[in-house]
Amino acid sequence: MAGFDVVRRHNDVRRSIGIIFQDPSLDDRLTARENLRFHAMIYKVPRAEVNSRIAQALDWMELTDRSNDLVRNFSGG
Repeated sequence: MAGFDVVRRHNDVRRSIGIIFQDPSLDDRLTARENLRFHAMIYKVPRAEVNSRIAQALDWMELTDRSNDLVRNFSGG
């Protein structure tokens, strides 16, 4: 896949492809910050980088002021 042996170079495969979920990948019962923390954990973001990356993502999406709001209260558009 993507020119890599999926058994021997699975990390290279993951870095070279992306996914788009069919269904929303956010938990609407969690806040924006909690969702980002959860995704950081499952994607194994180094612990020392989690808070700064969350802050950066919230800023990029212009959601810093809503970081503690439940995702169910956000617009889908």
